[in-house]
Amino acid sequence: DVLAHELTQPHTPAWDKIKAQWGPEYFNPDDSLNRKKLGQRVFSCAAELQTLESILHPKIRTLIQTRKAELDQTSDAPYCLIAIPLLIEKNMFDLIDCLIVVDLPEEIQIQRVMQRDHLTRQQIRKIITQQASRELRRQHADIIINNATTQLQLAEQITAIDRQLRQDLSTDQ
Repeated sequence: DVLAHELTQPHTPAWDKIKAQWGPEYFNPDDSLNRKKLGQRVFSCAAELQTLESILHPKIRTLIQTRKAELDQTSDAPYCLIAIPLLIEKNMFDLIDCLIVVDLPEEIQIQRVMQRDHLTRQQIRKIITQQASRELRRQHADIIINNATTQLQLAEQITAIDRQLRQDLSTDQ
């Protein structure tokens, strides 16, 4: 999502294509993309969602590859985390070495999105139906983080995973 936001900044190539496709009514007065309004439209029509994805996903893939190459050259960090919301759906497994899935029951997910994004349950369900199922994400995962916990418990899981990844990477070399 961060890269999609970056790619759709005003007057970028993706922004231009989106504006040409859907028109100025999907943009705010400051020329920024009105994500909520466009999202309501594309998540109501599979063909429109596919059009948006055809604009963004090749650019997202290229940007991920570029950023990974830059980090390989400039960072001594033992690993790099990349948040790819549609990794499974878009078959981007070649971009990663290990898949960490942040998991929680769907009802908790819906409640959190309703609070964060002020969307209706129906709007959220439309989005969820376009995503890989919880079961499929769990099947593909190398590591699963349980996000139906307290923030402290979540932090403890992440610390343990970081420790394990660092240990695994140090023994691989």
